[in-house]
Amino acid sequence: MTRTFKATEEKSKKMIETLQAKYEMARDEKVAQAEAFDKRLNTLIRDFVKIYKKLADEFVSYKDFVKWEIDLGLIIAEGKNKLIEKLEYQI
Repeated sequence: MTRTFKATEEKSKKMIETLQAKYEMARDEKVAQAEAFDKRLNTLIRDFVKIYKKLADEFVSYKDFVKWEIDLGLIIAEGKNKLIEKLEYQI
């Protein structure tokens, strides 16, 4: 009876140790996955910020270009208005 009890106890201890080892492995894997996810997320955030800043720079350039085009259009319109006034004065 004692032998059977000791054998059962040994099997139980081995099973507990095996389960604890599996639990540790699963926990370590979960931590590794969480760290990998955090790294990927941080990389994505940095990439997004870079793209967003680049887009902002392009917008500023585009805005300056459009402003320059509007100013140029106004200068041309003003010159044509002066030409029209001159022609009306001559008529």
